[in-house]
Amino acid sequence: MNYTCIFFGIIISGIHSLKVYDNTTTWHNFWQKKSAGSLGHGGQTEAQFGGEERIDYLREDPGLNDYLAQLTIFYPRWLDQAKYSKVKYFRRGELFYYVFYQLLARYSLERWANHMPRPDVLQWDHPIMVGYNPRVVHPSGHYMYPRPAKLVPSEVNPGGVWRTQRSEWKILEDIQSGVIFYQYTSGPAGIYLTTGRDPAFYMFLQRLMDIFRHHKDALPAYTKNDLLFPGVKIESFQTGKLITYFERSDIEATYGVRIPASDTFKDYHYHGSQMRLNHKPFLYNIVINVDRAVEAVVRIFLGPKTTPRGYPLTAEEARAYFFEFDRFTVKRKLLMNSGRIRRGPEIKFLCLEGYTLNITVTSRPADSCIPSVSIRFKSSFLCLGKV
Repeated sequence: MNYTCIFFGIIISGIHSLKVYDNTTTWHNFWQKKSAGSLGHGGQTEAQFGGEERIDYLREDPGLNDYLAQLTIFYPRWLDQAKYSKVKYFRRGELFYYVFYQLLARYSLERWANHMPRPDVLQWDHPIMVGYNPRVVHPSGHYMYPRPAKLVPSEVNPGGVWRTQRSEWKILEDIQSGVIFYQYTSGPAGIYLTTGRDPAFYMFLQRLMDIFRHHKDALPAYTKNDLLFPGVKIESFQTGKLITYFERSDIEATYGVRIPASDTFKDYHYHGSQMRLNHKPFLYNIVINVDRAVEAVVRIFLGPKTTPRGYPLTAEEARAYFFEFDRFTVKRKLLMNSGRIRRGPEIKFLCLEGYTLNITVTSRPADSCIPSVSIRFKSSFLCLGKV
């Protein structure tokens, strides 16, 4: 009997509860545990070249991949952005730039913490020295292809590289000539669910941000009046000690484990664990002095003072590592005369609950064993860990 079934309430705590982000060795281990009772180790997911394995905890963090998946879901490239998007369509480019600039800064800062330089800029005619084997299975059952070390993009797909280079030349030419060129193209929605796992993705982001930088350099500079906030002065800024550490985090794995026929199925639940970055509680205090009633948005950025080797960074060099750590609005009643702002567990970008998507049932047979569900996304790609 043919029927249409749209689920309501499937309980998925983040997209990473599915097997999209987890390597195939992990799932073979789950199946082995289910049938034989022994559980082995997952294995390395990429070629160990240049120390990239030291920061795989960030690239393969479920929170980061959840966030990229949210961009795909909530900003689909095929949707009429001018009609349906929550963000004004003329700000799509601004959103795209800021989100991926912040992602690249977060990744660069993590490399800095591991005594590694910023990622190289992707060159179409030069080899990508770092190979990558995602060990990921697509929901269709097909394995995602590995990328060997020292692969040259122009040799693998010369036609695609030539079309990309032609688009780059056109954009750079328009920037130099001052012509405004706009077209609906792939924005954040064009990013696939597992893209953030690949080191080459961040090399591509470096190249993309260079194009944006050329555009921004061609714009008029900010004036002093643009940057000042008359009547508001920050008297002091004090922070506690920020301590990060790794801890095991449980991941729901039941949806990825094969089960027998429904008439013999027993209600088992499978969980995996993953080492994820976390932090100890900390606070910071800001003392502000004002001479008039105002309402302000405060943004806090986190970044380094020196290079990984301890040499001072210029402001231009340091900005590549700074990412937005917190953002909040201060109401005018708190800024009369002077005020003390204390922030701790409510820091915005330490952990975001994201959106909840409820899907209604249109029809379903009475004997269907499909559960009701509510899809929940938990985003933390800017995080130092959970709150």
